Amino acid sequence: PVGGSLVLQGDSPSGVSAALLTLTGRLAPASGKLKVVGLALPVRASGVRSRTGYVDLAGSEDPAAALARALAERPSILAVDGVDAITDTAVRTRLRDLLAAMHARPSRAGTPTALLLGTTGDTGDIVPAPGATHRLAEPEAFHGAPAADPRHAGTQVHA
Repeated sequence: PVGGSLVLQGDSPSGVSAALLTLTGRLAPASGKLKVVGLALPVRASGVRSRTGYVDLAGSEDPAAALARALAERPSILAVDGVDAITDTAVRTRLRDLLAAMHARPSRAGTPTALLLGTTGDTGDIVPAPGATHRLAEPEAFHGAPAADPRHAGTQVHA
């Protein structure tokens, strides 16, 4: 949803990361077509990538800095993976504050940024807009990712 939040929650390897990578144009669907920010995937993947951001907090030495860099691009959609990997209270507070500030300014397209959060557990205090969040037990439309991403070797995305 424009300016809203969506939490994709599932145990590893349920495909949460693959779903986020696909929705931001960083991973092509194995079959079918998907429309994101008005552009069809996989045909216009570069256009989708230029309008979206993706941050993997679990793989970042400085999660707040990684998130700040992604927000500086003012994407229409920002996917933040590994939210539950951050356990330090001060860092979680900083992440929440950065995401809350995101809603105060429009994306480059002039619309509020939509937030996609990927987690294996509770996002708790990080979600900046309670009530605008939809939790999915398992993202059944996605079943992993192709071997191009070594974190998801041997699996595929279906959209």
